[in-house]
Amino acid sequence: MLPRKARRVQQACVPYVPVSKDVFERNRLVAAIADNVHREAYSVLQANVVEQMTARNCVSLGVTSPETGVGKTLTAINLAISIAIQASRRVLLLDLDLENPNVHSYFEHEPKYGLEDCLFENKSIEDVVFSPAIDGLAVLAVKGSSRNATQILKSGSLRKLIDAIITADPDRLVVVDLPAIRGTGGGLAGESLVDSTLLVVEDGETTEAHLRAALATICDVKLLGTVLNRTETVL
Repeated sequence: MLPRKARRVQQACVPYVPVSKDVFERNRLVAAIADNVHREAYSVLQANVVEQMTARNCVSLGVTSPETGVGKTLTAINLAISIAIQASRRVLLLDLDLENPNVHSYFEHEPKYGLEDCLFENKSIEDVVFSPAIDGLAVLAVKGSSRNATQILKSGSLRKLIDAIITADPDRLVVVDLPAIRGTGGGLAGESLVDSTLLVVEDGETTEAHLRAALATICDVKLLGTVLNRTETVL
């Protein structure tokens, strides 16, 4: 029998949050806009990611970067949207950048509850997730930044919650916005929670030294590839 929280995830009707095209455009969520010229780049990316995850029997993907400010979160969100729309897969987008949680703000939605309420206030997933006007996509956000981010990422309670989410719906893909690698080390702690990783860098901003240092810290077996932002190229 599945844990209580996992059963509720499986049976839940995810609350719908209306998000207009203006919001998508304003916040560069191009994967949700059918006539946007940049949508195809994410279509190609999601196809590559889904193919590799399927071949490796992976169900969770962590998106991280060598440093902050290179478009990591935006990449994670657009990728999750593209997987839901283009690949017609159920996707849970999970914000684990606990010191700088920002996923919900791209949808211009302030959730009543967040991940911390699942971990510390015994809220079920159905009380916390929302669907931002995209079929197949659910978002589990974080309401406020945490000073204990690394400890939470290493906690057994978070591991159990993610395991329960995956067990409840093994066909769903979980896309996780992880912290950047440089800084608190939260990105490294978060990587242990996923079975595959995508590294985001920015053309002209990420130095070779930072890229090499980041690659050295990521498990080679988990790394699916590198996304080069501010360019049309996907590596």
